[in-house]
Amino acid sequence: MPEGYELLLNGLEFEPKLAGLTTNSGSVAGSRIYASVAGIGLDATDVTLVDGDGTEICQAIAVYEYGELECDTIEGEIVEGTLIYLSVSSVAYNCSSLDEGDCYYEQVIDAMAEVTSLSVFAMFSIEDTTTLMIEGSNFPFEGYTGIVSYNNIEAD
Repeated sequence: MPEGYELLLNGLEFEPKLAGLTTNSGSVAGSRIYASVAGIGLDATDVTLVDGDGTEICQAIAVYEYGELECDTIEGEIVEGTLIYLSVSSVAYNCSSLDEGDCYYEQVIDAMAEVTSLSVFAMFSIEDTTTLMIEGSNFPFEGYTGIVSYNNIEAD
């Protein structure tokens, strides 16, 4: 028998590793963040992100590719300097990045999107169309799908 064969018979145990978050701040209204996590696959279950008290910060989780966890965060404030942990089946795993700062996260009012103006333009031509122009600041452009409605009519 080759050396180490007994180890294979006994099984190997792998621990997932939280390598970091794509962003370190979000809005108190909730945000979408991504975590790089070595050791989780598409069939991962009972996986989430938690703060130091073990409180989940994700209201929804998805794994779309190996090692990439998508988290839609809960509404509410997450204070500056909150270290985030990976939780798998209620077992918390520390940040494995060489720079622990990669795993800090906060949700603050300053990151909230702000609408400064709203304009409606009706264009009458071959196809009647209406354009809704929304202007403001702090709108996310990545990892976000906006839904706009006016008078209970959802835009395409």
